[in-house]
Amino acid sequence: MTRPNTGELDPQGNAASEIRSYATGFVISLLLTVGAFAALLSDLPTTWKIALICGAALIQIVAHLRNFLHLSLADAQSEEDLLLVLFSVCLLAIMAGGTWYIMSDLGGRMHQASGGDAPMHQAPAHGTGARQ
Repeated sequence: MTRPNTGELDPQGNAASEIRSYATGFVISLLLTVGAFAALLSDLPTTWKIALICGAALIQIVAHLRNFLHLSLADAQSEEDLLLVLFSVCLLAIMAGGTWYIMSDLGGRMHQASGGDAPMHQAPAHGTGARQ
């Protein structure tokens, strides 16, 4: 087994603690997912549902980072790993935001073209064709 966040081999093997970490993460993720579905199916107001689902999602992200990726602020290697994750999140946010901006701009341009400003192609009516 390897020690989390190092890559150095651990001859004694800390397999039990790693399996415990994975099992804890799995149970937490499962409970949060079931909780989000329960919130969705409940009779709560919509704002409460959205708040509960978003809260469960944020807690689940933290649980995944902690239990599956073994990210913690215990040593210098973990800080480097955290910076790598934050950089990846920034890149994904830029890509998602750029995609959203481009698609919304394209949608606006397409709807603008179908308004009264631009001429639309119309199919010829029956009997008014060019055949003679």
